[in-house]
Amino acid sequence: YAGVSSFGFSGTNARADIWGRCDWGAHRAQPTGMQKMQVHVPCPVSLGYMDILTGENVSPGRPAGTKACVLREEGAPYDVSRYAYEGGFRCRFAEDEAVDEDLDPFVGVFIRGTWTAYTAMEEMTRIGGGWYVATVALGDTRCEHFRLCFNESTDLEIYPTVDHAASTIWIEGPDSKANDRSWCIDGRGAEVPAGTLFEVRFKWHTDSKRIEWRQCSKPTLPTWTAPRYDHSYSLIGTCTSERFSCMVLDGEGVWAGTFRIGASCEEEFQIVRDNDWKQIIYPAEPHTVRTSVPVRGPDDLHGGKCWRVLGPSGSVVTVRLTLEDAHVNVAISDARGTKRWKSREGCERHAYAVLGSWTDDVPVEMAPDIDSGVFRAFGKVRDASFDERAGLYVEAFQILVDGDAGLPIYPQVDGSDSGESIVLGPGGDSVQRSWAVSTPVPGARFEICYDPHSVDRRRVVTWRW
Repeated sequence: YAGVSSFGFSGTNARADIWGRCDWGAHRAQPTGMQKMQVHVPCPVSLGYMDILTGENVSPGRPAGTKACVLREEGAPYDVSRYAYEGGFRCRFAEDEAVDEDLDPFVGVFIRGTWTAYTAMEEMTRIGGGWYVATVALGDTRCEHFRLCFNESTDLEIYPTVDHAASTIWIEGPDSKANDRSWCIDGRGAEVPAGTLFEVRFKWHTDSKRIEWRQCSKPTLPTWTAPRYDHSYSLIGTCTSERFSCMVLDGEGVWAGTFRIGASCEEEFQIVRDNDWKQIIYPAEPHTVRTSVPVRGPDDLHGGKCWRVLGPSGSVVTVRLTLEDAHVNVAISDARGTKRWKSREGCERHAYAVLGSWTDDVPVEMAPDIDSGVFRAFGKVRDASFDERAGLYVEAFQILVDGDAGLPIYPQVDGSDSGESIVLGPGGDSVQRSWAVSTPVPGARFEICYDPHSVDRRRVVTWRW
């Protein structure tokens, strides 16, 4: 490359540039392999990786460099993967995913989940065309997690690419890399009663596996019976030296545990179901003493929040727990009396708050819409929020679960606009990752919406003027 500039006496300027390919020497041109280069990004629906140009799924059965084999209908977007795309195609050069596959007859698909604390495996029924079915009954928590595997082997597990997954999430495996990731059948938001039956259907395919579930009135197999399992509950905290201390069933559905207050005259504790750190029962606020604080869980959003018990050293404290149809009651008794806490149901089982640049570091609680399950809050652009680099008034925000700064909900890319970036959290590395609300006019009011049920993860958090 070479260039020359000419500046005339009268003010006329000129510029000439010459460039070409270098065929020899240290700077000679080399093949770049650009024709083989692919950029992979997560699909905002399935969260599995896809080719950024074609939307084709990235899977072990589709090696790197594979070219697109489909062309979507005119005007259709390519910002979701083929796995999540529901439209038509103008042409399809290969029908790989449309061809039914089936596993060898000696390979069985097994399901296991929280209904037996992952201790028992049940073989799914093969119904042909690569499809397998099983029946699951919701337990007292109205929420069940599960994974699949081949031939009862934990080294051949089939699991979603993220934990607490819906049926739309990309499926990985079979391998030993599940890391406790599981699907979640959650009836709490819609208040589906305990005992409701669900039919789980899994379809095997080398390139693209599928899973779905739906409520059913009777088991898939007439001979099916719900597996019996005696769940357990344990206290854990400073009162147990951070070890599980089993509670005992002292009445119909009443679990009880005791401990002594130590020399510090205070103790803290949580309650754990089946010794599973993803099933913690805890208060909505840290160091809880007030009975107006609701009970949360069982889930993994505790953030270290515990009940605090104060009293003389050596005094005996009894904790009682009842859990029926996802409603949790906790009672703490000592020589001075009894204090009681209870949970909230439906979409109110957790609270959400906006932490924004306009809130002075104070989380502002969002109001739930009971019918839709959407949470809303309002904000106002301040005069002091002008950003000279952007030339706009800019406000930034995240959403916190139960007002806990350790459980943020945030965008994948900092400064994202409404519906622009995949929503991450709760928890994780949220440092310097917030949404940006920008406008050329100060004083404008806006509404923030949090929809935890949105299939498109970009639409989980949105706002409008």
